[in-house]
Formats: sequence, structure tokens, C-alpha cells
Amino acid sequence: MLARNLPASQTTEKVVENCPIVMGFDLKYARAGFTVMQSVLETTPDAQFCAFNVLHDGLPDFAQRLGHLLFDGPRSSITFIDVRPHFDHLELFETRHLSRAMYYRLLIPILFRNAQAVIYLDSDMVCRRNIFAMVDALPPGACLGAVRDNISRGDRARGAMMRDVMDHGPEDMLELSLADYKRDVVGLDNPDRYFNSGMVFFRPSEITDSDVQACFDLCHAPRYCPDQDILNTIFGDRTHLLPERWNYVLTFPETVGLIPDDWMRHHREEEEHAAILHWPGPRKPWRDPSVPQAEVFLEMGRRLDERLQEVAPEFFKDVLPAS
Repeated sequence: MLARNLPASQTTEKVVENCPIVMGFDLKYARAGFTVMQSVLETTPDAQFCAFNVLHDGLPDFAQRLGHLLFDGPRSSITFIDVRPHFDHLELFETRHLSRAMYYRLLIPILFRNAQAVIYLDSDMVCRRNIFAMVDALPPGACLGAVRDNISRGDRARGAMMRDVMDHGPEDMLELSLADYKRDVVGLDNPDRYFNSGMVFFRPSEITDSDVQACFDLCHAPRYCPDQDILNTIFGDRTHLLPERWNYVLTFPETVGLIPDDWMRHHREEEEHAAILHWPGPRKPWRDPSVPQAEVFLEMGRRLDERLQEVAPEFFKDVLPAS
């Protein structure tokens, strides 16, 4: 089992320069997003500066002010970037369980062109170890670093059809098996290389303007997991697959239980080394404390609350309600 206590920062670890951390969320996920940032600060060396950036489409001013109070300081900064000018003219494929925010990570190579590297994190994660350590794990020439998707592999193992997993789409797409969808629509010769986009390590210097344009050219097209599928389509063969510890998924255990034996051995070996815990899907730890390792996220949420009480006493829970 994963250790219940969060590891202390290791002051002897190398400091990484010019590597911003990017997230994208609305008010509904602001508390969760700030919790993720708190976990980054608590698990990185004291000498490591954390430059947080939030991509949004109209996050209320009071939430932004709280973010500045929480994360503008000697060890970190926070910048809020309104991305509406980049998306207002675009036709985006959306369904009832997907939001526009998922597309925001596609802007990272443009907005952070001069960064050595960029780490993107979803809001349903918590960091348990220094995430900047992954910088050395990416070989030269790789555009992205990401972790292969156990949930997708389990769904393929059970013979899932697109009609089972997708709200709506073209009839010919819904008739495909998930395995055929990965090959014929996403365009992967080897569907086992399909990666999860909850944590993505970007190397902007390796990504061209034509790569970015190719991503946005696909934003209107029906896809099961649009941003994730688009990144797999454009960068699939230029993505370095990182160890599972950098995006350790804790939900959908029945599906993950169907992955091949060699995948399962790796999954179990990585458990004790997990640096980033991830709860994709509807069962979030702040909504359902019965999900695996929910207490790790909830404990970090309590630590965030302590800081919120300092910067916004008496009404901090009303300002950022858990959703």
C-alpha cells in the first residue's frame, strides 16, 4: 500500500529552472486546483521555485485574488491567463461530461514557447514526491512525456465498443471497437502506446507551430477523450512513455484489473513509488472519501484550508466551496 504520510521535501535534489507548472480550471475546480498546487509546494525542495499558471475562461476575480494570496511568495508565483481570445472563434466538440477546459492544454506550446519544459497537471491529482525530478527522465528529442493509459488498456481487454464509452458521435464511429478506434481514428499503430493526458510533460522547443495547428484542426472532430486523443494523434510517436509513478491512477479498479499480466506487475511495482496520484472519472476524493487513497488528497485539502483561513478568515469555505 502507499504510505499514508507525505514525504518531506529533499533539499539536496537538483533545482530545475524555467519549468512552469500549468493547470486549467473554473471556479468549480478552484479549490481542487489550489490543493494540487499546495501538494507541489510541500513535496519540492525548498530551493525549487514553483511558477504556477492557471488557464481559464473567466475565473472570478475573487478566486484569482485568493490564488495570489496563497501562492505569490518567496517559493512560488501564480499567473492567471484568460484563454478566451484563443478559443472564442473555434468550433469545439463538447458533450455533457466534457468541458472546454480540456482543450486549454493544447495552448501550452504557444503560451510557454520559451520555457525549457512545462508540466501540465489536472485538478484531480495530488503530488507525493518532487515532480521536477521527471525533467531528467525525458530523453532528447521527445516532444512530450506521459504515462500510458491503464484504463483504456483495460477497456480494450474487455472488448469495449465505442457505443459503450461515448455519449454521442457519428454512427460509423460508434460501431467501432475501442481497439479499432485507437488505430483508425486516433491513428496509433500500437494502441498500447496510448497515453493519459492528466499529467503531460511538454518540451516546447521540440514542438512546431504546425504541430500546434494540427492539434487545433482536430478540435471540432468527435472524439472520445478529445484533448487526450488529439495529443496522441499528433505526438504519439514522439512521446516518451514515463513510468506509471508520474500519473498513478486510482479509480476504475475493475477496468484496470483487466490489464495484461506484465502491465499489472508494473502497476503494482510502481505503487510504492507513486509521485502523482490521479482520480480520473466522476469519483473524486473530495466527493467520495471511499475512493482509494482519498485520505491523501483530503489531508492536503486540510492543509490548504489552514492557509485559506490565514488569508481569508471566517468565510474561506464560502469563497471556495468544494464541488
